[in-house]
Amino acid sequence: MSRISEPNLPLPPVTRRDALRSREAGAESDPEGWGEGNHVELRQPSPSFPLPGGEGGEPRRACRAHFLISGFTLLEVVVVLLIVTIILGMVGVNLTRNPTDTLRDEAERLALVLQNAQQQAILEGRLYGFSFTETGYRFLRSNTDNNRMVPIEFDELLTPHNLPPSITLAPTEITDKNTKVTDAKKRFDPIAFNPSGEFTVFNLVLSVGDAYWYVRGQSDGQVLSSPLAEPEKS
Repeated sequence: MSRISEPNLPLPPVTRRDALRSREAGAESDPEGWGEGNHVELRQPSPSFPLPGGEGGEPRRACRAHFLISGFTLLEVVVVLLIVTIILGMVGVNLTRNPTDTLRDEAERLALVLQNAQQQAILEGRLYGFSFTETGYRFLRSNTDNNRMVPIEFDELLTPHNLPPSITLAPTEITDKNTKVTDAKKRFDPIAFNPSGEFTVFNLVLSVGDAYWYVRGQSDGQVLSSPLAEPEKS
């Protein structure tokens, strides 16, 4: 009599509950845990790829959670782009500065250094002077023997200063349009600041294109800058 062979059917998957029941049954029959066939290996998730909290976490959700934690949010990206745009705008404004603003700054600087020269003459008790150069202006002071005026080469404020090429500096006494600025500078006497603080009243004008800015030394000892010329006295 031939034996009928049983078909090879797939075994049902072992669930966690079945594994626990099998382990409990093996523990009752073999308290020491050395029996054969009662040990079931439970595989834990790999520590290199942690799953989200709870049992049976899906790897796809874990990957998505990891990306959200390590990446940037849309709000952070927008804020960074806004800051970069503001910085580039400020740099662009400085690069395309209005020539009139530069003219004003140069006039205010000239008034400041002229006033400083007057104060230095009072403090040091020696003569200071101001004169034009081909590219700007410079200051002079008497040497220790007070017998000769020498240019100041090294000083925090009174060093020779070069004006921007587009800005011209000249005395306001120029009324003839045919007179060159260089010729007027040569005829202009240097401004002298006495140790007493007195100086001869002067008027200077800085210009760029059709814009003008005036620097004048007044009889009261003040040096002022203004976009308006000194009004005529009746």
